[in-house]
Amino acid sequence: MATTQRDLTEAGRAARALARSGLAVIRVPEDLPELAEYGLPEAGLAPLVKLGLVRRAARGVYEVRDPNGVTRSSFETLLAGRFAGTPHLVTGWWALAQAGLTNQDVRTVVVLTATNRRDLAIAGRRVRVAKAHDDLWGGDVRENGLVVARPERAFCDCAGNARTARIPATRIAEALETYLDSTPQALNRLARAARRTGSPVVARRLGYLVELIAGEEAAQPFRDLFGAPHDAEALDPGDDDSPIVPGWHVRTKLAPEELLEHRVVS
Repeated sequence: MATTQRDLTEAGRAARALARSGLAVIRVPEDLPELAEYGLPEAGLAPLVKLGLVRRAARGVYEVRDPNGVTRSSFETLLAGRFAGTPHLVTGWWALAQAGLTNQDVRTVVVLTATNRRDLAIAGRRVRVAKAHDDLWGGDVRENGLVVARPERAFCDCAGNARTARIPATRIAEALETYLDSTPQALNRLARAARRTGSPVVARRLGYLVELIAGEEAAQPFRDLFGAPHDAEALDPGDDDSPIVPGWHVRTKLAPEELLEHRVVS
């Protein structure tokens, strides 16, 4: 009986400490000192786990739940709990969704890091992690510490050869048209980002789509980036034997109207 009473007392103290902290995500060990100041017992998070008030979301990251079992932790705060404080860049299709360039529910998130990290799943989403050394430019830091790629950087990653971030050309075209219409500076920002990648492949893939969307003049800055091409690059995986697009040296099995199908579907 004494043990049960002690457990209940510890659970009550732990629950009170959690409520007072106002935390929506708990990082271990970073947040434990703060919780201890609010009265977290020596048992640590164990009583909270038993009560169902916290649940492990990833290594060193716990989501916080209310007494009814409803999570108080958004996916973004959980992701920030895992990567904030270390060099990283969240990019790809999810970053474009965060910028309002697609209304699709993106279930796979790409995170570039300076060190090797394992892929993981958080709140029903798959997080694919890739080592990028010092190639972590082009992001904005959010209040929670998460660094999310600006659209121009995310487009470059989506059009590149890295499998982690690459998406179909039809999706790039749909988001790209919305982006180009969003601000007069969009085209210049995209061209500068493509130049910074130093990738002729990125310049050719994005340039071809820009030409379809906005015309030859708009696409000219991308032509200046790739010089004399060598082997033609597939616009999409599986396009290796498809016809070559004159002037851009990319291969695609899709006609221009198919690449711009969003104009009809929307």
